[in-house]
Amino acid sequence: KENYPELYANGDQLCYTNPLSLEICAASAIAKCKAPAGPYIMIGGLDHAGYCRCAECERQSALYGGQGGLYSRFLNAVAQKVEEYYQEQGITYEITIVGLMYYA
Repeated sequence: KENYPELYANGDQLCYTNPLSLEICAASAIAKCKAPAGPYIMIGGLDHAGYCRCAECERQSALYGGQGGLYSRFLNAVAQKVEEYYQEQGITYEITIVGLMYYA
């Protein structure tokens, strides 16, 4: 929130539809996945109720069955970026991205 307040401008959770959110989260995940401490990496929102209320998050939330659907799509997009990085680097290590689903 402190580094990217614009990504929290419409609520108290990260905006999952902003391309910058995906870019930052994927870069962070890739950095962690370069030398993983284990087979899992957790990518979660803030550990409390609430969500981004921007027009696109509201639209996609309705389209995908709520915040859980929107969040799942975001996690899948991050996972795709990590997989692309692994393929480009010839890395065969398997990692599982885990989400904090109960808040959604």
